[in-house]
Amino acid sequence: MVTGIVIHMEQYRAGRRLAAAAADHAMIGRRLAAARDVAGLSGVELAAAAGIGPNTLSNWETGGRRPSIDQVAMVLPILRVTLDWVFFGNDAALDWRHREALEQALARLPPKPERRRRRLAAAG
Repeated sequence: MVTGIVIHMEQYRAGRRLAAAAADHAMIGRRLAAARDVAGLSGVELAAAAGIGPNTLSNWETGGRRPSIDQVAMVLPILRVTLDWVFFGNDAALDWRHREALEQALARLPPKPERRRRRLAAAG
């Protein structure tokens, strides 16, 4: 019985880690920007090829909005990356040359900006 509870807790923790990784809008955007850089496309070119608006792509890349899985699926074949890599950073399914190019492109990007939390004014 105790073993079953421990296993369930580990599965819960793993699920929370995956959810946290998928919720990191800025890192998802950085990966998309790096993949676009490796593909040699401008934002306008990628948006046109994927059938999305340039502002939408810009919002994804800057971390302003988190793209849905359906939306990212439109750019995956163009950028030659996987959904796992975009959302979680799992590069196991990528060709090693492409993986190295993506790592170099990520390193060239400016550092991820720190998120500032808004403080709510005390009601009074």
